[in-house]
Amino acid sequence: EGKTADEIIAQLLQEVARQGAAASTCSVTVKQCLPDELAQHVQQVRLQQGRLVVMTESAAWAARLRYAVADAEARIRTAHPEVTTIAIKVSPQREPATGSN
Repeated sequence: EGKTADEIIAQLLQEVARQGAAASTCSVTVKQCLPDELAQHVQQVRLQQGRLVVMTESAAWAARLRYAVADAEARIRTAHPEVTTIAIKVSPQREPATGSN
């Protein structure tokens, strides 16, 4: 018997919530494994299908984070065995909102 649309939506929402919770705990782990100076530049951590993506604001911080995360990778993978790859990415820059045009 097929699932109803409500059942499918509920299942999808549960998966999104599970992934969000996993990413949240990964974020805490990543930040704990880094020096404070670097941890404060972690803007977002996403976990999707085993790929852990750490977002930061600039290429300079991304380079520093790559080295630090590489050093902490064993601890991150021990805490989160579901992580298969780790990537450091630069967040897209947003233009500041201005009131004058």
